[in-house]
Amino acid sequence: MRRSIFSLSVLFTISVGVLTVIIFNSDPGTESPVVHFAFFLCVWLVSWSLYSLVNMTILVLTRNSSSSQGIVLRRAFEFATVITGTILFSSLGVLNTLSFISLILAAALLELFFISRRREITKK
Repeated sequence: MRRSIFSLSVLFTISVGVLTVIIFNSDPGTESPVVHFAFFLCVWLVSWSLYSLVNMTILVLTRNSSSSQGIVLRRAFEFATVITGTILFSSLGVLNTLSFISLILAAALLELFFISRRREITKK
């Protein structure tokens, strides 16, 4: 678990560095789609690694079992996807209340699917 925390902190540091370089050295109106893709990828990596890092640190401090490490990573994936989707929709100019609620509902339904699937497996 401590190795995972170290790896996540290195990923977070590198992602923040690359994101900082992209933000301060690019002009959004004239940059190529590759720079835009790199920006959204770095935003996703920063939010995923930050969420995972905080929750895994809490798991280590509370001495919780390492079996919930996969759950933390899955929820971090969902959280990062919602954050990046919101920023992407905002940059495209299509973000409104309905699309934001749709993103949150999609993540919630995905999480409910995994919860129900685990309950089915444990019943058998």
